[in-house]
Amino acid sequence: MKVKNIALMSLLLFTFNIISISAEENKESIGQPEKSKRKVLITKIDPEPFGLDSALGYRGLSFIDGLDTSFWWGLGASWKKVPFYRNADDKLITSSNLGGLDIDEDLEYGRLNINWSFGITQGIIWNDKIDANLLDISLFYRGRYDEHFEDDDAEQVVFNQNEDLQDMESIQQNSFLTGLSFNYIFNNKEKKVIKGVYSEISLEWGPSFLNKKANFLRLNFALTEFIPILSIPTKTSNNFSIYIGNYFVIDWIYGESIPINIRQSIGGLGEQRLALGSEVLRGIDEGRYDANFKLADCIDIRIVLPLKIPPDIVPGFIVYFDSGYYNQLEGTDSGFLFTTGFGLFFDCFSAFQLTAYTGFFLNGENIDGKKWKPFYFEFEYHF
Repeated sequence: MKVKNIALMSLLLFTFNIISISAEENKESIGQPEKSKRKVLITKIDPEPFGLDSALGYRGLSFIDGLDTSFWWGLGASWKKVPFYRNADDKLITSSNLGGLDIDEDLEYGRLNINWSFGITQGIIWNDKIDANLLDISLFYRGRYDEHFEDDDAEQVVFNQNEDLQDMESIQQNSFLTGLSFNYIFNNKEKKVIKGVYSEISLEWGPSFLNKKANFLRLNFALTEFIPILSIPTKTSNNFSIYIGNYFVIDWIYGESIPINIRQSIGGLGEQRLALGSEVLRGIDEGRYDANFKLADCIDIRIVLPLKIPPDIVPGFIVYFDSGYYNQLEGTDSGFLFTTGFGLFFDCFSAFQLTAYTGFFLNGENIDGKKWKPFYFEFEYHF
């Protein structure tokens, strides 16, 4: 797929959402935020099993009257096991060409990551209905340092790559990120009803003059939509509700030196997802399919039960259908991916969700040669 076609399709989808929903707004929706009722400081905490990512936002100063201006600073550190499924010839490792590799030891490595960022988000249009900017423009600097640890008792494939993979041992990386985001999501945490649309388009640039081991450009478009099907008031504070959720993303990378953490992820203005595996396509090994071009569409049917477990835990069910496409764009490999499954979730204190899934890889096999992943967890909604 040509680059200009990808960019044009992303721009058209983004513009369509802005025009179609903004048409419902009138001049009254563009007003001064009620500063006295709004927090000046915003904090975001994203815990890892062995680490923590955090962000601090300040919106006490507005450049444009009636719109939020947010200044952001981020800092994080973590240690985790990261998968890597490619041989030295850049061919994808599958259950049929494992050879003597140990799937528990040789196809992953330890990564120590330290990351930092700062930037600004400026509102362009305000929406009183959601008490937030309807349309934002953002500009950020991102920095990170990765150190990869080798196990002397294993034959980890990431350390046996050719010279083109310059960051197989470590990398200090710098990039600039800019983008537009459109937020029209209504989340009634008491009734457990979500509806609306969020979309964004972003461009990340890791220039060679700031990096010794990186030189890349990433274009990303994402769209998340929630459509209520049924919402019935009950004796509990939450409704019995059924709604459909859809997450669609396109991620394209180009460059002379693309780091592992970029090729293995789906980008955007928020947190990167390890792709294309369970963090994007449920039922597939985490980070299984890395590529320079990735596309995914995830569909949820969520059923919120009219129950409340004291003090504030609400259960429900999820049925999902995920599909994706990857293309290394160098003639090595590409393909479509389809999965389905279901899960039981618990919305805990309107703060986080714990979901237990079972999933099926419909048109492929995981690295252990099996299609069925009988049991795995997520600590928040998939999107």
